[in-house]
Amino acid sequence: MKALIQQAQIFNKQHEYEKASIQYHKLCSIDSTNSYFQRKQGEYAWETGAISKAIEAYEKCLTLNASDQLASLQLSDIYQEIKQVERAKTCIEKALNYDSLNTSLLANYAKINYRLKNYTGVIISLEKINAIKGDTSLTNIKLLAISYFHLDKYSIAIELFKKLEVESELSEVSHYYLGLAYKHENEIDKSNYHLKQAISKGVSENISSYYTNLAINYEEAGEHKLSIQAYQTAYRYSQDK
Repeated sequence: MKALIQQAQIFNKQHEYEKASIQYHKLCSIDSTNSYFQRKQGEYAWETGAISKAIEAYEKCLTLNASDQLASLQLSDIYQEIKQVERAKTCIEKALNYDSLNTSLLANYAKINYRLKNYTGVIISLEKINAIKGDTSLTNIKLLAISYFHLDKYSIAIELFKKLEVESELSEVSHYYLGLAYKHENEIDKSNYHLKQAISKGVSENISSYYTNLAINYEEAGEHKLSIQAYQTAYRYSQDK
């Protein structure tokens, strides 16, 4: 077995993952109860795009060793990649039963809940990470801010987005949500500014929505000419989809 492991390691260094996968397939045949072999088989199958084989290997690994956190994380990522988010959720929930304070598992769980629009779940996981290690990850701050926005906690969302603004990390989407948050707080000038920033950074299919919200702001402020122009631009972008 040692020779097969060494060969797999050499193939891995050479980025020949299919050949490395073959070595671990042989190792699994020799010792089918070795969870590490199953996990490595899953890793290399995933690298080569053999998704069904990867899932099968990871599932076998977790049957043999349910507390293998790395296998749980990798299997969760695969399920999310193929849009089977509920399976990813179940996978991480099982892993959290063994280590409820594992920050990698909690971050993955937050990402899953965000995909499922369970914004309370996102906040619980990320606030727990913050309590454990004082997390300042900009990605997690963004998820927190958007989640608080969706729960109508606009002032909290604004303060979180401001942290991203200080780091010059406000993306198109962040500007959009910040613009809407300011609108809910009746700070229309700031709302307009961030909606315009979202438009200027815009590369997504959401630009028509940005213009629509800007048009509504203008309309409510009595600036009808600007409102009409913004509505017309929103319509044009919606037709270009």
